[in-house]
Amino acid sequence: MAKLGGPNMKAAAIYCRVSTSNQARHGTSLGSQLEACRQHAHEQDYMILKEIQDEVSGAHLTRPGLDELRDMAASGEIAAIFCYDPDRLARNMAHSMLLCEEFARGQVQLVFVNMRPQDNPNGELSLNTRAVFAEFETEQMEERIRRGRKQTAKEGRVIMSACMPYGYRFMRGEGRLQIVEAEAEWVLRMYQWVAYDQCSLREVVRRLHADEVPTQKGNTRWHRSAVNNILSSSTYMGKWNYNKHAAAIPITPKKPENEGRKSSRVARPRSEWVEVHVPAIVPADLFETVQLQLERNKLRYSNNVKYEYLLRGMMTCGRCGYALFGHTQIKGRKTKKEQRCYKCSGRFEHHKHLPPEERCPTPQRSADRLEVLVWGEVTSQISNPQVVLATPQECEQARQHHRRRDDAELTALYDIEEQTKRELDKLLDLHMADVIGRATLEERMSLIKRRQQAVEKAKVEVLGRIERHNRVIHTIEAVQELREQVQCGFPDLAIEVKRQFLEALQIKIRVTDDEVLITGLLGSTALKLR
Repeated sequence: MAKLGGPNMKAAAIYCRVSTSNQARHGTSLGSQLEACRQHAHEQDYMILKEIQDEVSGAHLTRPGLDELRDMAASGEIAAIFCYDPDRLARNMAHSMLLCEEFARGQVQLVFVNMRPQDNPNGELSLNTRAVFAEFETEQMEERIRRGRKQTAKEGRVIMSACMPYGYRFMRGEGRLQIVEAEAEWVLRMYQWVAYDQCSLREVVRRLHADEVPTQKGNTRWHRSAVNNILSSSTYMGKWNYNKHAAAIPITPKKPENEGRKSSRVARPRSEWVEVHVPAIVPADLFETVQLQLERNKLRYSNNVKYEYLLRGMMTCGRCGYALFGHTQIKGRKTKKEQRCYKCSGRFEHHKHLPPEERCPTPQRSADRLEVLVWGEVTSQISNPQVVLATPQECEQARQHHRRRDDAELTALYDIEEQTKRELDKLLDLHMADVIGRATLEERMSLIKRRQQAVEKAKVEVLGRIERHNRVIHTIEAVQELREQVQCGFPDLAIEVKRQFLEALQIKIRVTDDEVLITGLLGSTALKLR
């Protein structure tokens, strides 16, 4: 791979990238990039130390090959980097500028094969312009794909995806779904279990495991989220919807590498959905009955929390990036003593189907110990006069950010409330027209009223969050008052009051095997777990 030369030759690395593995297999651009870079490096008397290739989109900085290249540049192993074109390095102007500055700081020359070097403002302008056009081209490509897919759906055809609904097979070239009878039989049973036996998701999973029902990939391990997706998808009553969700940047990414990425999704307005009719597996009335039962199950288990957890929603695992959740553990066969602890959901919740050696190895942590450690550090930092907190403007921006999210949730709840009222009116009309009897009317009205209660409860929670965010510490005077309370020792503060202080200070916690990293308006602090 490397071209050896004389003792005075300087070391260099080649970086090439294609967006998909399919491009790499067919040699559409990777081979030509490598050959052009090799020739250019040879002409300038550079010895190629390593050739690095990536098969991933250039819209993000987190790439295995690029990470290796940056490490080599930082360690001083190479004096130059050869890349075919600026858009092969990055398709984002900010990323391109960041990488150029990083390599220049390490005194590593960045050479593009099809771009003449200009070590002056004109050269920098030319590079930035290329980066802007690369970013614009990426956005245009994504928009063309989106519009083409939407038009395909409007024509009544189903669009192929990485994971098609269980119970169906996608017919290539025809744009339609075909029922798989063996799987469809189990789909119907799941609906019947929930509708007629009032089963929970956990019970449905248990029955599937007992009958050794294979999943779409041939496994025999089911997860509640997969069952919930089946039971709540309108596809099974004959309505496949496209454009239901939009990509979004998560507020709290599960993994550090997803920071700033659109790795999450949010629901689009119903008016933007494109409905395509497909063969139905379950009748519409059975589907609606299951939706009501699922909501009733949520109400049944929503208040099943025995203990309060101070750091709930603030902690993530330092190994896998998943959230740590509060859990009550029973210790001792005779004493049956209950102990609060925090567990990594990457090990105990999301990956139960994996063998033990493939799960996240982070052990559970004592809740009392972690809460005392974090709360003690926060109060210690606040009482330190040398600690500079965020400016009032930054605190106000954070408050407005939370308020936008809360307002969006509140709007969605009001929409659900209006929809529920319409369903109730429709139900009364059906009864007045003698379409349904009184017994059916009373049963469905009871379920609708419970849904209204759940919506009302959620509204109260959101309004409570809005009220708490309005009390966020965003003035210097309020910070001084908080510090005075710390100096008084915070006498007998309730756990909810402590949570309000931690939320106001935007505390986030990452837990590793031997360390707790606390970040927020107080800065960053690492504490050892003894």
